[in-house]
Amino acid sequence: MLEADNSDFNDRTWKNDLVSLLTSQNYDPNAFIIQLQKVYPYTRNMIALQIRTWDLIKGKSKILDESDLQKIKQSTNILIENFINNEDLDPQARAFSIKQLRKILEIIEHYQIYGNEGIIEIIEESIGHTIINKNYQNFMKSEQSESWKEYLSNLSSVVATSESFISIGATLKKLIP
Repeated sequence: MLEADNSDFNDRTWKNDLVSLLTSQNYDPNAFIIQLQKVYPYTRNMIALQIRTWDLIKGKSKILDESDLQKIKQSTNILIENFINNEDLDPQARAFSIKQLRKILEIIEHYQIYGNEGIIEIIEESIGHTIINKNYQNFMKSEQSESWKEYLSNLSSVVATSESFISIGATLKKLIP
């Protein structure tokens, strides 16, 4: 449907113009503007397509009721206690995980303000942190992180209910061994 609405979707000839624009050594503003105008309609359309896709996906997430929120709050508190009591964990990974869990509790307390977006942001941060912190990455690859990965996966499946939504939980399982 998105491809049918956007005839430029399959046209990739503008990529060479974009590469030329980004690697240009020409500092003449007029030449730059001419090169930019070649690329603009295509990049604008691709960005618009991504925004429309996100709007379609975002609109299919479930609004959590009070019982869902209480279940999340309970499982979050249990996991916080487990992390606090487990001194064998890497201190950095442990501190980061507890901090993320406390953020989830804050989001749950103010769900009417943050909604699912706040929860999704925490899940994304928790996955993305594996890229920038080696200790956390090692933790996520270890068996010690099973409860944390399961928690993130379960949390993402509670928020994402549509079949068309690419579950963050599936992403988590693919990205982190």
